[in-house]
Amino acid sequence: ADYDGSGGVTVFDAGLILRESLGGTVATMADAGRSWVFGPRSLSLPGVETDSPNQDFTALLIGDVSTNWASGQPTPTGTPVQVRLSSPDIARGYSNTFTMSLAGGDASVVSANLTIQFDPAVLAIRPEDIQSQVVGQRTLVAARSIGPGQLAVAIASAAALPREVPLISITAKAEGSTSGSPIAVTAASLNEGSVAATLGSASAATLTPIDETGNVRL
Repeated sequence: ADYDGSGGVTVFDAGLILRESLGGTVATMADAGRSWVFGPRSLSLPGVETDSPNQDFTALLIGDVSTNWASGQPTPTGTPVQVRLSSPDIARGYSNTFTMSLAGGDASVVSANLTIQFDPAVLAIRPEDIQSQVVGQRTLVAARSIGPGQLAVAIASAAALPREVPLISITAKAEGSTSGSPIAVTAASLNEGSVAATLGSASAATLTPIDETGNVRL
């Protein structure tokens, strides 16, 4: 958990780990390039000519704070949690805000890794347009562009994320018209993939174009 090797675990480490989960290099991690660290790091046994039993080491998997390491991907269990997006109207040339929330399910969710896909011909969304909306508990949110019309989003909380309330806001500017679903959550991993999830999309009904003074152009 001590991402920067400072000798202690701080919220700075938590932020770096969250950003690392999105892919890409955000900083030089202590012990970068290694999956395991052993303690003691080295052991000298001079003059050994026979077996030397009971030389024990402690193995630490880098970054596995939850200690749930296993080979392969976890199998999601339980009643699926719904990942929802709101569906606001947006006038072309103006901005409005989508929100993402969780609903249903029977498991506590403290983290989410999401892939959000949108039509760049219709909406303009930057990573900095995604912000936390969780009130009253320590929650970190990070976002990164992973391709045209694609954003990776990571959410981590010190307590269970609430249901049926906005967790993040996504400010989008309407660049074109649509009658379909120009934005959707296309992948969701809750609690490192251990909680089952169902995905929702949002339909943004772009309104009649308006001019720079805010008047509808008929």
